Amino acid sequence: MLNDHFPEHPFVEAAKQFCRLVEQHENHDPSGWLEQIGNTLLRLETTIDQLEAPFPPLPHAGLSDLEKRFELYFRLKGFLRDMDDYWSEADLHAGDGYMTGSLADDFADIYFEIRRGLDFHERGGKGAKIAIQYWTDGYRGHWRQHLIDARKQLFEFKAHAAPDGAAPGEET
Repeated sequence: MLNDHFPEHPFVEAAKQFCRLVEQHENHDPSGWLEQIGNTLLRLETTIDQLEAPFPPLPHAGLSDLEKRFELYFRLKGFLRDMDDYWSEADLHAGDGYMTGSLADDFADIYFEIRRGLDFHERGGKGAKIAIQYWTDGYRGHWRQHLIDARKQLFEFKAHAAPDGAAPGEET
């Protein structure tokens, strides 16, 4: 279990950074923002296992904020433009020619899971324990796959970057 210095835990710092980046995405250019998001996703992934849930795992709760998630998804999709859609593993297996992977979807789902945990964390005391439970259960049951998919796509951008450093699909 974490000690009283929990607010300084690397996962919490990465969670705050991720939420700030998503909330302030309009203040960035998409390529630079994606690089920062990628670095933050790596920090989230490497630090979440350091959190010890205080209670046994619970089934992942349903999404009660679908309108807000869709609103954020739509804003991020517009922001990312041609850098949003990608081929998911399921698309490749389906072979139907439809591309269903979306960074906007990945980031919106991760954001709401992390943001809700931060809201609990900011209450302190028992709220911090609830936050840890929420993050760890949600990671195992939902947003882990979004994080993995997004990191794979961001790696693809780096691997296929234009010589001038522009992301694929980005005008140079």
